[in-house]
Amino acid sequence: MWEPAEPAGHAGIAATAPNPAVMQLNARPHGVALVRPLAKAAAGAFVGAVCIVLGGDLHWVFDVLGAAVLGLSALLAATTVLEWDRTEVVLTSDLLRVRWGVLRRRTAEVRLERSDVVEIEQRLLGRLLGYGTLVAGGIEVPYVPVRGDALGADDASAARPA
Repeated sequence: MWEPAEPAGHAGIAATAPNPAVMQLNARPHGVALVRPLAKAAAGAFVGAVCIVLGGDLHWVFDVLGAAVLGLSALLAATTVLEWDRTEVVLTSDLLRVRWGVLRRRTAEVRLERSDVVEIEQRLLGRLLGYGTLVAGGIEVPYVPVRGDALGADDASAARPA
């Protein structure tokens, strides 16, 4: 998915490369990354609804204010989910690449060498729910889904070039 297209006249170069990249992880952030922003949006929606229901009897301004807060809360929720959906984390034996953004698409990439360390940091809640923070070189990616012992002793050697 992340491999560039082969230039014309160079067919087969990727197949004869001495160290082909081995895919370790290709995922989007864990769903727990949505909890805090969506809770804020839900709280805003609740405040907006209360303004509409209870404030409408007092003055029409509360209806307008409630509708505005409700609309902003919906916009916050939609942009949060869209940003989460458009974020990709790819870890191969050669590199760590993170792509994010909707209108302005950005990519951060760290080439993994023998001296670089790839770490998964997990707190207790992350261990219970299956996510952690992936750290490699200058990139720190929070809420990465982790299955079992993601980069244990057996997998850590596979995450680095030979």
